[in-house]
Amino acid sequence: MVEAVPAQRNSGKREKIGIVDEKAFLLFPPLTMHGTQGDLSVFLEFQIPSTSLNRSMDSDKYLEGQSMQRPPLFESDHFIYWKNRFETYVKAKDLDLWHIILNGDFPPLAKNEVTQILEVVPFEEQSDDLKKKLAKNNEAKMVLYNALPKKEYERIFMCKTAKDIWQSLLITHQGNSQVKDNKIDLLVQQYEQFTILEEESIDSGFARFNTIITSLKALDEGFSSKNYVRKFLRALHPKWRAKVTAIEESLAQDELSAI
Repeated sequence: MVEAVPAQRNSGKREKIGIVDEKAFLLFPPLTMHGTQGDLSVFLEFQIPSTSLNRSMDSDKYLEGQSMQRPPLFESDHFIYWKNRFETYVKAKDLDLWHIILNGDFPPLAKNEVTQILEVVPFEEQSDDLKKKLAKNNEAKMVLYNALPKKEYERIFMCKTAKDIWQSLLITHQGNSQVKDNKIDLLVQQYEQFTILEEESIDSGFARFNTIITSLKALDEGFSSKNYVRKFLRALHPKWRAKVTAIEESLAQDELSAI
């Protein structure tokens, strides 16, 4: 029976575990399991990349995400994967655009020089700087339009703002808050019950583990990196118990030395 690891949620917070990675590398030499060559230390050095899923996607679609001129093409069957890539693309392009998508359009406001109060400014009286700022509202919509195929565009073309479009996509493909909570509960359960079978390769086990934690991260839920490492170690088959124990003792010593 594999020992269960009590999971403590850390909603988005991550910790560095560099010293653990180094010691894990020394403790775990390259190994071969069922014909699959792999180094167990590699699996302890992960930082939960948001773009690690579905590397076998079609080459033409993959190029979409490599261009800074064009956003990743929408994938309804892999929404969480697309959502992470799209967010990273927009943030790299312009943080203001991501702010607009999440929080809504910039309003046509400016401070009255006499009253020092923010007031709505008619188009004819708007400064060039304000017009440039307001133009980002349409730019944010255009980024979303460029990422969507015609079928998906027809669902959202009535939306007035980039935020409306984004919320529509989330509700349609990710679900409302109730659905989201249900997905989180299911993923947390899968995380807590995760084990690696005796006949399963470490590559296969890690792929399943990474899918769970990446999906949690996409739903704004997660655990600390140290918890990820402990969980994966304890999910290994008992034949690795001696080396797992050595790494856990190393972790404990590092924690004590940090006090």
